Amino acid sequence: MASQFTSEQNQHVLCYARKPGPYVPGTDNQEPSPVADPWTETYFRIKKSLLALRERSLIVGLCERVFVDRVLCDECFTIRGIDTGAEIGGIPVPPGSTISGTVEVGVLRCTPQVDLIDNRIRVELVFMIQQELTIITPEQTSIPLEYAFRVTRTVTFEHCRPCELQAICADVLEDLECRVLHVQGKNRITLNPSNPPTATNASFDGNLCIKIKLKLVQQKQLTVALCSPRKRTVFRISK
Repeated sequence: MASQFTSEQNQHVLCYARKPGPYVPGTDNQEPSPVADPWTETYFRIKKSLLALRERSLIVGLCERVFVDRVLCDECFTIRGIDTGAEIGGIPVPPGSTISGTVEVGVLRCTPQVDLIDNRIRVELVFMIQQELTIITPEQTSIPLEYAFRVTRTVTFEHCRPCELQAICADVLEDLECRVLHVQGKNRITLNPSNPPTATNASFDGNLCIKIKLKLVQQKQLTVALCSPRKRTVFRISK
């Protein structure tokens, strides 16, 4: 006959088997002999394997797969002549008024285009341009204005030839990604007041210049060591 109990110290179930025969007080038959439960044996076997794996990982070092960017092209571009002018309309703007404000430029899309025939790499850029302007009349009246529109431009990398890149690595042009490093801009605005002063034919002229730095990258998967192996050396035994 067998009985079971749970040890509070190690939380493992052990089976205790008595010796054959009836229970006799005062004899060694009342002292059970522990027999390991199969689940307990499995636990300790797994624990031993994990400890061995941990020890081996400390020796050879742990590795991890990571994605890194392979930079193929890196160049700055200047885009000039973007017309930001518009008709104000609806309200008269008397002579002597001034205009000021801010322009926000954002890149909505940056799409690489590889042309092996012309041996060129181009990028199609889509900008979102938003102007928040304020007109101050001679009577110090404030007229707020807000304009937003999209502009599409295409730029060409001058120092990046796809045929030369492909000769180095056959798959270098696959899955290209365009990254925007930074964007700068300058906008000049000229106000055209109403003529005659009470008319609603006022407008403003704007000329925006954008400077942008782009790079073309290709993501690569690498396996790197997270920790360096232990220092060791192997040498021959001298005679």
